[in-house]
Amino acid sequence: MRRLVLVLLVLVAGCGRVLNRNNPYPGYCTEDPGSVWEISHYTDGAFSPDGNKVAFVYTGNPYGNPSGPDTIGLYIYELSDGSFRGIFTGYLYTFPVPHDFDFSPDGEWIVFSWGKQIWKVKVNGDSLTQLTFSGENFYPRWSPDGRKTVFHVPLGDSAGIWMINSDGSGKHKIGQWGWNYPDWSPDGGHLIFVDWEGNHPVIAYADTSGEGYRILLDGGDLDIIQIEVLNYSPDGSKILFVAQRPGEGPMVWVMDADGSNPVPLAAGSAANWSPRGEKIIYTSRKVDGIWIMDKNGCNKAPFIGDFNFLKGGD
Repeated sequence: MRRLVLVLLVLVAGCGRVLNRNNPYPGYCTEDPGSVWEISHYTDGAFSPDGNKVAFVYTGNPYGNPSGPDTIGLYIYELSDGSFRGIFTGYLYTFPVPHDFDFSPDGEWIVFSWGKQIWKVKVNGDSLTQLTFSGENFYPRWSPDGRKTVFHVPLGDSAGIWMINSDGSGKHKIGQWGWNYPDWSPDGGHLIFVDWEGNHPVIAYADTSGEGYRILLDGGDLDIIQIEVLNYSPDGSKILFVAQRPGEGPMVWVMDADGSNPVPLAAGSAANWSPRGEKIIYTSRKVDGIWIMDKNGCNKAPFIGDFNFLKGGD
């Protein structure tokens, strides 16, 4: 087994490639979109609330590898010493892999979707707990006070956003069909989520009971055909999201919390803020790995990569 190499580069001054010579987004460093969804061995990178850890999912390509422990799973990377450890690994023939995870506000737990159900596990790997037991459930997000989790159900009569207590009790529906990828406002007072208006996606807003609906961003105005993965900045002033236009791969966008000033920053997916909101980590769709950039898209650099250490992996 080759040694894992975690690449953490010193960020240098300068910006990423601009979209064109007359950059339409002053103050931002944008990037040309990819033409396809490139294969990536990483998904769902996120900082712990204290900023000392990064959790990520490694998907790999284990087929044809020699016998031995499988490395697919959920990992913790310790920034203090560059060490890593798997906390939910070894699921060679399980699909989908663990994904869509979120740290609890105290940093002690991670909630995630696996096998179409919602689970949680302590960051030390103990106390794996299943929270949902029926249907298809994805994209759980912990409330700022740590007491509840929201998630989305994409199909059937149950489709929409649901809420449960952190122990799995009190499950109830708060949003209708088409409401996906929820995230809490930092004060816990409302949710943002993806909805659909006709044949195009929108980013919408509602309170935690599902009332007070309004649209923040209409994807049709930007020729966007798909929106996923919403994340409020820690101070609530910005929203990250991943969007796709016809003939292009996914791009990480940022906009003001009221839906104004949407800007595409990087070809990638699964973007998350650092605890202070100064950095963004994302899964690159151009160079395999988890990358990091400034909040305005500048200083793009590899962050976690070269994790495919099983002989024969690709």
